[in-house]
Amino acid sequence: MSERELILYAWPMGPLADAAQRYFDEATARLGPTIAQSYPVHCTLTGFFRRADHRVGEVLAALGSAVDAFGEPDDVAVERLGARDGWVGLELRSRQLLEIIETVTTTDRPEHGEDALRPKDWLHVSLAYGVADLQPYEALAHEIIDPSLPATWCVGFWERLPDGNWIRR
Repeated sequence: MSERELILYAWPMGPLADAAQRYFDEATARLGPTIAQSYPVHCTLTGFFRRADHRVGEVLAALGSAVDAFGEPDDVAVERLGARDGWVGLELRSRQLLEIIETVTTTDRPEHGEDALRPKDWLHVSLAYGVADLQPYEALAHEIIDPSLPATWCVGFWERLPDGNWIRR
């Protein structure tokens, strides 16, 4: 059985997204990439989950309807830009994102052998992790990103392809 690897993300659009992407580009050029640069700028709402090829359309339609019922979340706030425990990023607060996570995870009906959805409860955008010395990455983040920049947040499913590329579903 062939499977697809999916995940539910929220991602910013607008000035905050532009600053985060500029950070990704500058961090890669000046300091070297971290694991964070392997992914699009995002906030993870569920862990990765696999679905059979023949079920992807059905699953995305059902779960997508649950997400679409909420519309664009308008209460996402950046609480802080900082570092902790081998991580640099933006910590977020949003009641609506947490409600979307709850709705999607209770709506999903995996079939035998498929992954259950794993809800995330720490809302954040990772800017850097997976390197020994994060201090220069944190300093660069403070140089480039103003956490008060406005953003519109979108929520949707992404698919990670076997070659490491991404498709927004």
